[in-house]
Amino acid sequence: DNDARIGLCGTFPGSEIYKVLSGIDVLVMPSTWAENSPLVLLNALASRTMVVVSDVKGMAEMVDDGISGRLVRPGDPLCLGSTLLDITRHRDGLQSWSETVTTPYTTTPLDYARRVQTLYQGALRLANGTKVYSRDQYPPHKDARIESSGLLV
Repeated sequence: DNDARIGLCGTFPGSEIYKVLSGIDVLVMPSTWAENSPLVLLNALASRTMVVVSDVKGMAEMVDDGISGRLVRPGDPLCLGSTLLDITRHRDGLQSWSETVTTPYTTTPLDYARRVQTLYQGALRLANGTKVYSRDQYPPHKDARIESSGLLV
């Protein structure tokens, strides 16, 4: 119940995220529902902190299982426990893992914020009757087209 090897970081200012992440071995996010690209996960990947996350939408797309982290079945404590046990058995590999890990998810929190800002700015301009063409601001999703109304993002 009170295992000293497991700790909750609690709340902290966003400016301290990398300090907090540098003090942990593994970030565990056992969500049982879809997430919306959690920034803590993006920051953990950027800082090369080992992550264990549920195989749910919004997180699974960011983690290449066994490469940039580990995926576990949502709501399955045995799967989570065995994954964490496997990591602790190979604890010496965490350092080499963090030095060599790459992530297929290359969007930084700043990139994501810029994309969201561009979308809102485009929506506001469209609402004001201004045509907006921002295709070159970032690579758009292949289905993100509303050309008939003048918005192309």
